Amino acid sequence: MSVRPIIDAGPGLNFLSINKERLLIAVLGPFSAPETVQAEVLRKSQQDDRFRAAATVWRKLTVNWIQILSDDATPELATVVQRVSGLPIHQRRKQPKDLGETMVIAHAVVAAESGQSVTILMDDGPGAAIATSEISRLQRLVSSGHPVGWHCCVGRSRVLETGPVTAPGTASVFAGFRFPREVISVAVRWYLRYGLSYRDVEELLAERGVTVDHVTVYRWVQRFTPEFIEAARLCRHAPGDRWFVDETYLKVAGKWTYLYRAVDQHGQVIDVLLSVRRDLAAARRFFARAVRAGTVPVEVTTDRAPVYPRVLDELVSSALHIVGQYANNPIEADHGRLKARLRPMRGVKRHRSARTIAAGHAFVQNMRRGHYDIATEVSDHHRLREAFDDLAITM
Repeated sequence: MSVRPIIDAGPGLNFLSINKERLLIAVLGPFSAPETVQAEVLRKSQQDDRFRAAATVWRKLTVNWIQILSDDATPELATVVQRVSGLPIHQRRKQPKDLGETMVIAHAVVAAESGQSVTILMDDGPGAAIATSEISRLQRLVSSGHPVGWHCCVGRSRVLETGPVTAPGTASVFAGFRFPREVISVAVRWYLRYGLSYRDVEELLAERGVTVDHVTVYRWVQRFTPEFIEAARLCRHAPGDRWFVDETYLKVAGKWTYLYRAVDQHGQVIDVLLSVRRDLAAARRFFARAVRAGTVPVEVTTDRAPVYPRVLDELVSSALHIVGQYANNPIEADHGRLKARLRPMRGVKRHRSARTIAAGHAFVQNMRRGHYDIATEVSDHHRLREAFDDLAITM
């Protein structure tokens, strides 16, 4: 027997603030949340503009889709809270830091100890460590013959499940490849992060005892970069509402193409689009994609290209259009980082390769700048490595 998955405030804010509640329900089904988590979602949506939409979406969800769990101090709930926090439940409630995570874990453990299966969706961090400890304790209870729910932990990821983890027949995207996912993950990360050629990555791997051809590294980058981006998509922060949009030039197969890019006021790369033409259709296609990221901008800064006013009137008519001199410096400076990455490549031969590298570079930049709720507990210097390791486990 299983109960509804229990969601913490962090994933709830990230899903609902970009209007992805349907995707959340499609993955988890109807879910539940403690009263403490509901209060935290509503409070943070008022305090942080990035999560402004979350409160509206949360209130629209009916009881068919979300069940609010009472945090009343039952003996079972109080016992778990005392064990995981070291404080009586009435004292723990007076300390708001990570209170939602504590109550999520407590409700899940109470359900598991009654013999039910339950899934927890939460961010990495102290709460995940506590949940892992509780799952180990439940495993010991099973070994000693106690009738508790099924349980396991999925790596260091945000999903901790007491119940089936992988559907029968589901295989990792790394299945069938000669090299282990750790090697592939490192090669893809090095190439996207640093100004390296494929032969440079080949040489670095050879120094570490891994013999692989540079053509294989190329195939890994093309094959797995979209997989890493997709695996992290649900953990991405909602973009800000002030956008800086511009296009830059990129030579592909000896011909100039146009790469449309947009960043928000926080430095997050919202989207990229490669086009052989710089025209109305390309600009319209780029903005239609960017708006699907979940935020409708209130202000858009562009150059004086004549296509932008028309596209903005069609797709984001409420946004203020700014074309002042030097106003677009944030995106111009961000172009420089992409150009620095492309310089060692000595040209791109295929449009598909250019699209993959541009999207992968934006993904790595966003990850390094902290725009994903992944590996947030480690220092900035180690965040990208930890994030790729965690994502490789879940893929």
